[in-house]
Amino acid sequence: MQTLGSDICFVNINFTGSLLAFAIQSTGNQATIVLPSTLNWKFEPEITAYYPVSVNQFLTSYSNIRFIEKLSALFPNLVYPVRILTFNSSEKIKAKTIEAFDILLKRDRDHASLPLNPANFEQLKHLTENLHSGALAFEHRFDRNMATIELIKLCKQKGARIICEDEYKRSESDANKTIFCQSNDYKSNEIIIKSFDTNFKNDLRIISDKIEIQIQKNCNDTIFRFNSNNRTNIQNIREHCGQMLSSIGIQNIEPIMTEFGHVNLSKSANKITDQQNNNVLEDLPISFLPTNYPLIEKQVSKLIGKKIDLKKPLNRLKNAKVTASSFRQYQNECDEKFDLAKQTGVSYQRFQYLFYRYYNEIDNFIEKAYEQMNKTRDAEFIWQKIEEEYQTSIIQELLS
Repeated sequence: MQTLGSDICFVNINFTGSLLAFAIQSTGNQATIVLPSTLNWKFEPEITAYYPVSVNQFLTSYSNIRFIEKLSALFPNLVYPVRILTFNSSEKIKAKTIEAFDILLKRDRDHASLPLNPANFEQLKHLTENLHSGALAFEHRFDRNMATIELIKLCKQKGARIICEDEYKRSESDANKTIFCQSNDYKSNEIIIKSFDTNFKNDLRIISDKIEIQIQKNCNDTIFRFNSNNRTNIQNIREHCGQMLSSIGIQNIEPIMTEFGHVNLSKSANKITDQQNNNVLEDLPISFLPTNYPLIEKQVSKLIGKKIDLKKPLNRLKNAKVTASSFRQYQNECDEKFDLAKQTGVSYQRFQYLFYRYYNEIDNFIEKAYEQMNKTRDAEFIWQKIEEEYQTSIIQELLS
């Protein structure tokens, strides 16, 4: 039986684990990454909730925003700017406060968050009785699954050993330096309601003194995320959430409340935990990643007896600040590439998805699509085949 012979091994790598592996490789150490039986290529974007809604939150928000900007330098096409309707149900967010925050965050007019009084907008007038003035906040949308794969590729380039589950089972590893990654923990605070529409064009973030609710549209479905700092009785929180959702005009809250008992409301820091003598790493939601990741990094440094620091390799990267202007450049390029690809019959929506996820490969995709037209004119089949073949080639490349 062969030994893995690395400083640390990540089994069934997740996003948080891939960040740790990248930090380890970037500081001259050696990581082994065990791929799960199936890599998750699904498009499941998350929204950040970094914008401060009070003065007390500003320093944390500032640190979080700078972290995601640095992180986006690794994969700028996977972090997008978005505008989110943000309300504090306990008190109104004053226009002067918003202006002060944007000055301190060094945001120009293109990226400034906008004061929002529901009474001034026909679509939002029904919120006037229940919500104070808020902000149309500048936030980020993040493609976690694709970013995980990009990080694994970067680790491979830096010399990390990538193996499959079967090879891991045939190898001898140090249990104390093996971390088992769990993949869906970051979703434990989510409820996904299929074919559900809130009738809002923007995603929402609503904060009260008891709980924060994020409401995100994803295709035909709606994702509800719940986070609470309070150890309040779950039934009281459930009733409070129902009232908050009703207050923004969601009439049919029954499907949401039915699933509420399965939601993990805790915002406590995720750490590597000892479960049945195994080191287990839960995945971090993007909104809590900047605050909690350094705590896990310290644990790993102690585990392997060597200091690792993600900030060092990130600081060496050119700052890729997520801006509306940079995103427009991507949009313009996407339109130009679509002009080249549209004769294959691909829809613009489908092409957008492929362009942002496989930005560095899109020219090859277009070329292959035209080659496939000699065999079939079924555009959906052509582009799906190209995407699947690329995914298979990446897995083969990682394991080679």
